[in-house]
Amino acid sequence: MSQVVFSGFLIFFMQVGFVALEMGSGRAKNVRNILLKNLVDVMLAAICWWAVGYAFAYGASAGGVIGASHFFFEAESQSSRPWFFSWTFCVAACTIVSGCLAERTRLGVYPAFTAAIAAFVHPVTVHWLWSPDSWLAGVSECKPLDFAGGTVGAV
Repeated sequence: MSQVVFSGFLIFFMQVGFVALEMGSGRAKNVRNILLKNLVDVMLAAICWWAVGYAFAYGASAGGVIGASHFFFEAESQSSRPWFFSWTFCVAACTIVSGCLAERTRLGVYPAFTAAIAAFVHPVTVHWLWSPDSWLAGVSECKPLDFAGGTVGAV
């Protein structure tokens, strides 16, 4: 198994910790709601990331702001390893927000919020930070440095 896929599995396994934290922090009557929200995160984020998120994040830059190619994961290579690895970070971002919203939002509204994060907010931020031709690349000579996905600093 490739190191990228194994790392993706480890990142995806963080979902279990997020769910456990949310269930432990919430009331017992909301456990089913929390489990359903986290399942919706995984499934809806996968669809959004496949359709437009990956393209917005890693596609050819359109004016340095957003990616504009590889929609519906139309990649040059047939390998899905980079898609899977980057999707796991997208799901983690959606689920972290899920914990903040536990017991504060209606279940019917939450999928729209997840779709917005997975299809636009996370991908555009990724494009700004990691695309070599984004508008941030021209701001300074500093190069981004990833601290295990937790934060991005400058070198």
